Amino acid sequence: MIPEPPPNPGAAPSASGDSANLESYIQHTRRPPPVMMMTWGPPPYAAIPAAATRPILRKGRTNRILLYNGCFNPPHRGHLAHLRHAFRYAGADLNVVGAVILVAGDEYLRWKLGRDSGAGLKLDEGDRMVLWEEGLQEEGINWCWVFAENDWMRAVEILERKFEEDGFDVEFVHLAGGDKVSLNFVQRGVWGCQMAITTDISRPVDFYDSNPGTTNSMPKNLRNHTQWERVSQWPEEEARIRGVLEREKEKLLGPFDELPRTKPSYRAQTPVRPVYTCRSVNQHYTNTVYTLRFVSSAPAERLDPTLSSTNVRAIINEAQARTRDADAQTQVDELAGRLRGVALCPELLAESEG
Repeated sequence: MIPEPPPNPGAAPSASGDSANLESYIQHTRRPPPVMMMTWGPPPYAAIPAAATRPILRKGRTNRILLYNGCFNPPHRGHLAHLRHAFRYAGADLNVVGAVILVAGDEYLRWKLGRDSGAGLKLDEGDRMVLWEEGLQEEGINWCWVFAENDWMRAVEILERKFEEDGFDVEFVHLAGGDKVSLNFVQRGVWGCQMAITTDISRPVDFYDSNPGTTNSMPKNLRNHTQWERVSQWPEEEARIRGVLEREKEKLLGPFDELPRTKPSYRAQTPVRPVYTCRSVNQHYTNTVYTLRFVSSAPAERLDPTLSSTNVRAIINEAQARTRDADAQTQVDELAGRLRGVALCPELLAESEG
């Protein structure tokens, strides 16, 4: 890998009126992009989304940004599905405007893999960042940015100071992997976040029946947490209907849940999934209350639960063993074919490993 370049904050962002472009704040904290040894095509940060499509911060409400951290060795379709599902379906009440991927450093990756002789692939931090950047660009995702985890403390200090100066209320929310939330253990407080979100789209969770056969199925309660509550996806509409019930209860028959609902125009534009929330309790060592939100998925949209970075590395090891005696291009083509539909940027990953 090339030596780490110095910070490149660029021009300071500015806000006019009651809204501002989130990307201008993000780019103000960025370092120049890393470069893979086998990079192909344009630099990963070359494409800048049109102004009309950029995520917007607005005053008078809390703007939330997802923080998704991990080794991502390498990033795969399950990681992307988890990120996209949480961003899209977390609930209109949260007002999630963007996301930041935090890629763990090389030292942590070496510690995590340890002496695992089968681990094989150990991509450098910069390589894993480029795979994410290229993958996001290929998917047309302009609401997400990639940082080295080791750079985030510096970057978030700049961001929070500038948000406060310009009058924007911004909260970072941890996007936890499915293995970080279970019946008996919930990872909390990552990067200082008091709220976490997880989903079951890329791997099953032990507290929710993935095929309940009914939309009214509730998750099982977690240890040291309150009971789950279903999140209202349309609070304004439900409040309006409840107001009608209170004023005209003698004219309307049946409980609220049995009333026919007229879908407002914005419902057709914003699909929903059942979302549930609970809070931490019985934490004697801290007065902080942590909130957890679970975004369920439909059976038809779930990915193969065996998809993982470990399995992607196994695919790479197997393909390399099979084509050991082939020419370089054959090795790359064979590996890319095996990685399509599994890893992000299969051609780039195959080229870097070929």
